[in-house]
This record gives sequence, C-alpha cells and structure tokens, in this order.
Amino acid sequence: MGDPLQDVAEQFFATAGTRFVSPLTLVELCSVYSRIIHAISIPAVTEVGGDIEKLEALVRASLIDCSLSPVALPISAEWSLGNRKIRVPMEYAEARRLAGDLRLRTLDLLHVAYSSLLLKTGTPIEEFVTGDDELLSRSKRILELTEIRVVPPHKTRPPRGA
Repeated sequence: MGDPLQDVAEQFFATAGTRFVSPLTLVELCSVYSRIIHAISIPAVTEVGGDIEKLEALVRASLIDCSLSPVALPISAEWSLGNRKIRVPMEYAEARRLAGDLRLRTLDLLHVAYSSLLLKTGTPIEEFVTGDDELLSRSKRILELTEIRVVPPHKTRPPRGA
C-alpha cells in the first residue's frame, strides 16, 4: 500500500513555481535515501562512486525534479542559560520562541521556525505546504505567530504570474 498523499504530492509538484527548502529538508532527504539506497536502481546514480556520492546525486535529482530551491540562513543568535551564553543557529532561537505556543514535534517546529526566518529576511514565502495533520491543525496559530499560511498540497494558491 502506497502513501495516501502520493497522488496529491505528484499533482502539487507538477505545477510550476519555486519551492524553497531549508538545509533541514536536505538532511531529511539524505536520511530517507540512506535507508533505501541499496534497494533502488537508477543508472545515473548507481554509476556514481560511494554511498555519500550516491546520496548527493539523489538529493540533487530530487531538487531538480521537484523545483526545490535550497535556502540557507548564515545567522546565529545568543542564548543565555543561567550564567552561560552560547551561540546557536538562528532557527533554533526562533524555534525556542515558538515552542511554547505551537507545541510541535522538533523537526516540524524547526521547519516552521526556518520558514518564519526566511519570510522575515525577505524570501518571498507565500505558503508552507504540508500533508502533516498536526501542522495543519495548528495552521491558524502558525499564521498568527509567523504570518505564514499553512496549507495541504491540494489547497495551494497558483504561483504569482501563472
């Protein structure tokens, strides 16, 4: 039995438009592919060197195939922990700020935090697209806290200029 969101995802990715992804998404793709890499046979990938090169080739192919544009934020924040101060990636600071209100799982919280920071730093994010029921159930609160509209893939708006 396949993923119930597969048809919806295929329709979503068939539409034109740029989709921004964080480095966290790239790590998630590496994680998924690392568990199935020996079970798949893609000629252009199997001819590549070791597992790391194959993973990178699969991730690059996914980015191209799905019109995904990786965006990185090279900024950090300082946290005070008692009498100690530490520097952390800014998305961790944003996730910490949002955690109490959103009560999401760690990876979901980091994705929302990263999207929030991208929007604040000028990346033209129109929607956060997800099939995750927990994120969708908190869409109103996410919008209030971040100004990001959370939608399922089948309810996305047409890209600007389309």
